[in-house]
Formats: sequence, C-alpha cells, structure tokens
Amino acid sequence: MSITETPTRISGGDGSLRRVVQSLIDSESRAPVGLEKRGTNNVVWNELKELGYSMSAEEFADTDPTDPRFCRFRPARFGNVVFCSDVGFGQFEQEVGRITERIRSWPKLFRSILPVLGSLRSLQRLDNLDILNIYSTAPNIGPYRVFPNQHLESNTLTHAWIEGDSHSQKMGRLYLTLLYWRLGKIPSQNILRTTKSNVFYQDFNNGELWIDGDYLSTEQSGKFVIERVNIPISITAIR
Repeated sequence: MSITETPTRISGGDGSLRRVVQSLIDSESRAPVGLEKRGTNNVVWNELKELGYSMSAEEFADTDPTDPRFCRFRPARFGNVVFCSDVGFGQFEQEVGRITERIRSWPKLFRSILPVLGSLRSLQRLDNLDILNIYSTAPNIGPYRVFPNQHLESNTLTHAWIEGDSHSQKMGRLYLTLLYWRLGKIPSQNILRTTKSNVFYQDFNNGELWIDGDYLSTEQSGKFVIERVNIPISITAIR
C-alpha cells in the first residue's frame, strides 16, 4: 500500500487502523489519519472521542494536522510489528483472535461473545500455558475499561499477565479476571498482575499473536523490545 502525505481516511476498526499505521510508519509518512467507527470494539476510536479528538468528515478533509482536535498518538512496536491498542502473547487472547478470524463475517453480537466463550472452552483441554499476557497502550481491552491509569496519549504501556502454580489455578484467575472486567472492576494483583513502563522485553517463539483484536502469524522469534514508536502520528475520530 502506498500512502502519501495527503490525509488518510480509514473506515474500520482497530485492526484496519493497525494495518494503515504500519504502512505509514514503514514508509516514514506523516499523513494525518481520520478514523471512522466500523469495527467490532473500536478501542482507539472510542478513546479518541472521549478525549475530545474528533471532527466531521468535511472538517477532516480541510483541517491542518496541527489542529488541536488531532491526537499526537504514538503507537507501539513489537519487533517490526506495530500495534495501536494491544498485543497479546497468551493462549487465551490468541484463541480469541483465531475464532474472530473464522467468524469475521458474522453479526457483531456474535463476534463480541463467541470468541471468548470458545477460547475458554479450548483452554480447559490444555495445560502448562501462558494463559493471558497482554501489553496495552489504551485503558480498554475490547469493550471493558480495565487499565484506568493507562492513557492513549502517554509514552507508557501497561503489561498484564496471569501467574499460577497449576493450570487450574491460572484458569480460575482468568475466570475471575473476566468477571471483574465484566463488572467494571479491577482485579487485585494476586489475580491479575499489572505494571506500567516505557519499555518491556518479551520472549516470543511460537509465531502467533493477538494484535488489535486480530490474529496474526509472524516468522519473528527471540527476545524483543516492546515500546512506543519515537515519532507520533496525528489522528482523529471522524464523527
């Protein structure tokens, strides 16, 4: 995809945004981005709108990227892969991504429920797993506000993961985490471990990622730095 410095308008969700932002960063383009809400969870769009970074399509076509209604957003990078809201290395989120990929054409209601239920069922048959292991630039995972101290505009990331001495203990903590999130509450650190930092290091060997709500297969392997990119992009939500 060739992207020029002219405004780039995207109609889609977080996955569509990620693919365009990846191309922008790879080509060192500074084209301003306008995002229309057309995805399943729309984490980035919702956060931009809540923070006051929004305008109409007509305004976007004629507005300078220095306009204060543009967010100076720094996506994050894992190796050479860019993500906008979150990346997951745990089996739970990877399975959510696989199922979402298979039912992408289904109605939104099914796409928001079935992947979680299907993933939980699959994990019951497995053992010795890295069950949940997520890095996020935003306060939301899907429709749930789970990291209230994480800000889209910041230079930090939040890392959340589940530990346990046995598979059953880790599964129990996963169920509790999902229940807390569903109720709009924050799990304690003995259920879900969380920390914030500018830089993280992650071992990665199995070639599968859950990234911005999508499933991605990659040939990358080894120990990688996860951090925000150096140069921000100008982005706004199109109402």
